[in-house]
Amino acid sequence: MFSIPISWLISVLALIVAAALIHANGLPKQARAGFLGFLTALAVVGLLIGLRLHFGWTGAARIQPFVAILLGPTAYLGFRALMQDDDGGHRAAALHGGSLFLAMIVILLPLPFAPDLVILGYACTYLVLMARFLRYDADQFAHVPAASVPLVRAALIAVVMLLGLAILADGLITLAALTMGDARVAQVLSGASGALAAFVFLALMAAIPLVLNSTRAPSADRADSLPATDEERALIARLDDMLTDTGLYRDSNLTLARIARRLGSPARDVSGAVNRVTGQNVSRHINGFRIRHAQHLLETGDLPVTEVMLDCGFISKSSFNAEFRRLTGTTPSAYRASLKT
Repeated sequence: MFSIPISWLISVLALIVAAALIHANGLPKQARAGFLGFLTALAVVGLLIGLRLHFGWTGAARIQPFVAILLGPTAYLGFRALMQDDDGGHRAAALHGGSLFLAMIVILLPLPFAPDLVILGYACTYLVLMARFLRYDADQFAHVPAASVPLVRAALIAVVMLLGLAILADGLITLAALTMGDARVAQVLSGASGALAAFVFLALMAAIPLVLNSTRAPSADRADSLPATDEERALIARLDDMLTDTGLYRDSNLTLARIARRLGSPARDVSGAVNRVTGQNVSRHINGFRIRHAQHLLETGDLPVTEVMLDCGFISKSSFNAEFRRLTGTTPSAYRASLKT
């Protein structure tokens, strides 16, 4: 009688969550892209395990390393996009993509156990990177509403546990291959895949309603097209007063979540109010305060431009110069030189 491998059920659930994520407008695009990559890779790995164990297709063993190695970096980039409030997402994607390309080259080399060792090393690296996110406080979840932070932490813990189980399973499979032969490897692989499938099945069953619920959030584009209300104008006035009085904009680690908590309003409401009242996003609105402070420092002191940049809350010289030019039409150095003439 024909039966369906349990790992294929994981593939179906992963694809359901991935399809729901496509419409999750509350998530940044880079986060969605990372999570979609992770879920798609997870679905393909489940498919390949089923073909290998249930139907005996040996070609799956040659393809699987190239897919399994995607799990760590895609999940990491997805969570990073939720927690980082900077413009370095594309650079991070290029950096991790480059390291992924090099790892795949090593897998292709005719070296004993190269695929297993590369996947183990790669998984360990991303396990450590994502475990570091667990130390972050709620303020550092820049793009996550305060009420959703516990859910994001739970998802992060689940992915860290999944990578840990995968490392354990790959380690056992590699050990079996070294000491017990192919028959024993198949037994270990079967047991390990069963344990992983059970864990992933439970995690995805819990994730499906959460992701489906997130798709019901109103589209940011539709919301931003609405006219600003009096309440939103009052909220922006409070925001501007708070930034002016506290100088909080000078903090390079300032996030939307921290601003929202200071104002006692949901992060989505603050972001939408800034967009509709000022016509720009929160980051650019904050940068306006930073550039005005930079102009004051350049006009009244002789600090080097780099120190002015840091004092205003910028950590990247290119971002500082770009924002300064956008708002003043010139560079910081040229601005200071014009004052002397």
